[in-house]
Amino acid sequence: MKKIHILVAAIALLGFASCDNGNGLTNDVLGIYPLSTGPSVTYADQTVDSFTIVSTKSWNTSVTANWTTLNPLYVSRNQDATSIKYTTCPIYFAINTTGQIRTSTLIASNGEHSVGRTYLQAYWLNITKPSVAFTSSQTSDDATSTAQYDGAYFTLQVPKDSVKSSINFEIFASSATLTTDADWIMPKQQQCQKGTHSIALSFSPNNTNAERKAIYTLTTSNGISNIITIVQKAK
Repeated sequence: MKKIHILVAAIALLGFASCDNGNGLTNDVLGIYPLSTGPSVTYADQTVDSFTIVSTKSWNTSVTANWTTLNPLYVSRNQDATSIKYTTCPIYFAINTTGQIRTSTLIASNGEHSVGRTYLQAYWLNITKPSVAFTSSQTSDDATSTAQYDGAYFTLQVPKDSVKSSINFEIFASSATLTTDADWIMPKQQQCQKGTHSIALSFSPNNTNAERKAIYTLTTSNGISNIITIVQKAK
């Protein structure tokens, strides 16, 4: 069983050039903030994020994939190159229903230099407990390969005598519903708004001679759904 290690190589995030023209030192600064050592990870139900362009000169931005879009009001700025300016811009994502991780690169250019940021969008929700695991038979440790992230699933195993646990997740859509038909676990249904949640689970000890499962479905208001399996041991 694999845990996710998203370490895909990213394009350089900050460009800085300087020259001495005989009249003193001048700077040409171009960067995308916040700085990151890897890609910016987004989730299947996430539709918006923001970034900040830091530049002295006039600049423009573009994206490489059609599932990412930029606001036309923020794709360029004219600047006089006399000082560093900071411009915070939105970036929009289509929800990911492809069943695959996908990537797009944001590119900023000032005519002389270009910098970029890679966005990686998962096809699952940001469920942190239980953590995501994968069914892929991929054995390569190549962190740039998305094949190793096939078959994402969420399973929480609890001892037979346990009476409580929790499910933790973050919702980017406006709302979500968590439901189950299992008769041995509570809650049966939980409504959640956008944000981070920890849903307390309660159940009786497993006095049967068989392992039992509760299947929860977490569904967002923009149509993304994940299954979370709670497995209570018999021994």
